[in-house]
Amino acid sequence: MDTIQEHIKPNSEHVSKYRIIFILYVSAMLCAGAFFIYYEWTNYVHEANERAIVLAESVTAFLSSDQVNKLEANPNDLEKPEYKQIKNSLVKFKDRNKGISFAYLYTLKNERIYFMVDSEFPDSEGYSPPGQEYIEATQTDKQPFMDGKSVITKPTTDRWGTWVSALVPIKDQQTGKVIAVLGVDYPAKQWYGEAVTYVVLIALVVMSIILLILAFYWAVMKNKVLTTLSDKLKESERSKATLISNLPGMAYRCNYDRDWTMQFISDGCFELTGYKPESLLYNKDLAFNDLISPEYREVLWNEWARIIEAKEIFKYEYTITTASGDVKWVFEQGQPIYDENGEVEALEGLIIDITELKNREMEIQYLSTHDFLTGLYNRRFYEMEKARLDAKGVLPLSIIIADINGLKLINDAFGHAEGDKLIIKTANILSSCCRAGDVLARTGGDEFGILLPNTDSETVYEIIRKIEKACEHKMSIPERYTIQLSLGYGTKETREENIQYVEKIAEDYMYKRKLLERKSYHSSVLTSIMATLYARSQETEEHAKRLALLTRKIAKTMNLPQKTISVLELFAMLHDIGKIGIDDRILNKPDKLTAEEWVVMKKHPEIGYRIAMSSPEFESIAEYILCHHERWDGKGYPQGLKGKEIPLLSRILAVADTYDAMTEDRPYRRAKTKEEAILEIKKNAGTQFDCHIVEIFINQVLPDIE
Repeated sequence: MDTIQEHIKPNSEHVSKYRIIFILYVSAMLCAGAFFIYYEWTNYVHEANERAIVLAESVTAFLSSDQVNKLEANPNDLEKPEYKQIKNSLVKFKDRNKGISFAYLYTLKNERIYFMVDSEFPDSEGYSPPGQEYIEATQTDKQPFMDGKSVITKPTTDRWGTWVSALVPIKDQQTGKVIAVLGVDYPAKQWYGEAVTYVVLIALVVMSIILLILAFYWAVMKNKVLTTLSDKLKESERSKATLISNLPGMAYRCNYDRDWTMQFISDGCFELTGYKPESLLYNKDLAFNDLISPEYREVLWNEWARIIEAKEIFKYEYTITTASGDVKWVFEQGQPIYDENGEVEALEGLIIDITELKNREMEIQYLSTHDFLTGLYNRRFYEMEKARLDAKGVLPLSIIIADINGLKLINDAFGHAEGDKLIIKTANILSSCCRAGDVLARTGGDEFGILLPNTDSETVYEIIRKIEKACEHKMSIPERYTIQLSLGYGTKETREENIQYVEKIAEDYMYKRKLLERKSYHSSVLTSIMATLYARSQETEEHAKRLALLTRKIAKTMNLPQKTISVLELFAMLHDIGKIGIDDRILNKPDKLTAEEWVVMKKHPEIGYRIAMSSPEFESIAEYILCHHERWDGKGYPQGLKGKEIPLLSRILAVADTYDAMTEDRPYRRAKTKEEAILEIKKNAGTQFDCHIVEIFINQVLPDIE
């Protein structure tokens, strides 16, 4: 016994040598651990930067350079439809991505940064109106204008806080020049908070390993005899178990077999899988392989085989099914343990839950390839798939180009919310007509593209007929407007054909169809608009007809040409078409309008102007609609024209419209007598009305009506 004790008694020189080796080893481990932590940190930040750039670039896919070019970075932009549409897109984008604080467009003028559009409401603290200078702008904010590249800024502090920003240039499609930059701001604290959390997890693993080594050293160095050594080893095992049980996720040691038979599992098993550790140990109730999703089982086995042969660290992401049936994404990092003969005796590692992180990654990936309004693929994905199918040599490869007729007219008449509904309904129709394997994408505001692999020209024509019939079915449903598409197609049948030329054939065919169908469609929509207006306001069809009669008589008395009289009659029928865009509560209010309500009501000439300009057959009366509330003294709206600056037909209508309005009952007052109306018109001659037209109307037109 004494001999054994003497044999195991520590030798001071040996202990000293062992201590030096141990210190060097621990130092090396600390350096390696620090390097590994630094590597993971930089890699995570790099990936976060790339995700932020991809997310921002996915937004620019929907921002047409034509729309941006129409903004001038001044308060006049507030009333432009392009400003409203871009602002609506930025608001939706910010709402769908909770980590984002601000999204905005800015431009560079005379080396100064000016805001164009942002995602904030006018009453919010962070709102930046068009034309506001960004006085805290740095050289980094100007960089995209110089090199045309996207950039992630360093943390920058301004009047609103401290931010990390993703800056993406928007280029003119014709010149390639950077005309604006999309900025997406993330709070700096949140931006680095996720990276810190991730690195802390890695650091815990590294520190746990070092602590285990220190615990082992403590046990070895303090053992004087075999019995003491045994006690210390037991204590070390207990400490290790406590440490491992508090690690995030599940620490394990398992056999290198198809079931991944577990020799040891930490207490984190229950939180991760819903099963208690004893259920998985040595496959008591089920094997860990049973939890792994079937599509990953063979993949993981092959990856471990590769890792063992290359003597590398195992890292992989995959899904498991928990006891409750939930599917979780996990990240596993581990390594093989070798015996004295160099054979694998076990595998050890850590498995953590990354479901939330993975869901965010997949959401970003989805947004980068999908249109946020319709859920279809976006132009970016469409172009990638077109190039992929073409490079792969898929033949025949057909393309369908579809364009919604009259979307601008719907937007001008009913607002962009109604236009969005039309886009979504169209997307649903197209989607219902596509087959498995077809690629349907929204490639522009009112345009869609469909890639049809292995589809000849006869088949694609049948699909187009199917789409047209589906639209006819939708048109049979009573609505304020109908869905009508212009469709074109082309087919690549040989490798030598250029896919861009085939797409051009489809576009040209579609545009020809659009020109043929445009007039009839606009007429039907305008008829629908007028019917809707008559149904919801006091401006009846009879009122319009009376105006047409009165104005015709004035024009004839003034010896105006018949062509002009015909234009005047059309103008009289449609002069108030812009009221379709006014809220019913204002349009039919029985009491006097408030100052704020008058501001809204006074917009109807401009709305009517835009509606008329969108239809070729009504362009001739657009200017008259815009000016029909101008006054002779220049105090009218919306332009403040006076005298003969006001078009003649607008001046004629002003007199007839006022007379008819005064002599008809309204909800808020009784009709005036003819004499009272004449007196009122005379009173305002030379201020509100053209004196010459008033004289003709009162002295020659009204007596003739009697």
